[in-house]
Amino acid sequence: MELPVFDVTQLEEGLRINVSAYRLLFIYLLLCQAQTLSPSDLNTHLLNHPMVQRTLTVETLNNYIHTLQVFGCDIHNTDGHGQIMLHLKEHPLKYPIPKDHLNIIQLICAQFFQHPLASTYHHFLMLIRRIIPFNQIQEIYQNVSNKIPFEHQLSTADIQLAERFQRYCIDGQVLVFDYEMPDGKSISKMVEPLEITYHRKRLTLVGNDPKTNKKVRLDVERIHHCRQLPNRSRSQAVKTMVTFKLMGRIASNYRPYPGETVVQKGDSLLVKHKTDEVDQLLKRLLRYGATCQVLSPNSARKEMLYMIDRMLNGLLPHNSIESL
Repeated sequence: MELPVFDVTQLEEGLRINVSAYRLLFIYLLLCQAQTLSPSDLNTHLLNHPMVQRTLTVETLNNYIHTLQVFGCDIHNTDGHGQIMLHLKEHPLKYPIPKDHLNIIQLICAQFFQHPLASTYHHFLMLIRRIIPFNQIQEIYQNVSNKIPFEHQLSTADIQLAERFQRYCIDGQVLVFDYEMPDGKSISKMVEPLEITYHRKRLTLVGNDPKTNKKVRLDVERIHHCRQLPNRSRSQAVKTMVTFKLMGRIASNYRPYPGETVVQKGDSLLVKHKTDEVDQLLKRLLRYGATCQVLSPNSARKEMLYMIDRMLNGLLPHNSIESL
């Protein structure tokens, strides 16, 4: 994140500033802009700021964070690849949007709701829900979901199922349910719902797994005995950097996807991809067959081997890969 620009020459001469209050507001500004920051990154910005020019101890930083929490900031720690990250979930200061502006946002969201822009629509709502009142967020969700583009492709029962899970996403409460695996076994799942999508005649619930901080995609038809818990969603999916190598013809014709960086070119390509949906990335890489090799992290390599083994044993349907 770029450091905000400050022109200290514009400060009124002789103006007295409470240094502690200034640091507190600057930390709040950084969290508002970045949403998620590590303590070391935050200290770097404090050190480079002309009005601060120092770092804070862990104890002092915790005191500032606690003060912001008392003020109403919903700040909690997330584990980002072995280090503690400060994540600002909710802002204490909400800005009610005028009715005419709200209608414009609803119109934009209605356009975004159509696949393949559903993820853009959801990301947009995740950004504005931090600064506008919750009742206006609900109004946007409800009015847009009324235009849900499933009705000409689904049965009446499936439409009701889609609308039910859409309401779960609006409520934002944690869901617990039994999930039927492809091999017929049932497991207990806990998911923080984010959005409901429809693609290739399949309803999919997208959410965060609070136990692993990973984003998951679940077939709605396999969800049974679903109920809401009273607590609201609080976790954030942690992004993983996956490194893979492409060889042969695919290497010469490959165009990087969003979030990917080619770090080595030649007869083969070395690609880094940062994502919060490792499973979806691995399913895409499976399509490249022997011309693709996952290098790191080790967890992704093991998951790829597991997916290959399941596919060879007929447990992972080929259409689940081809549909990506």
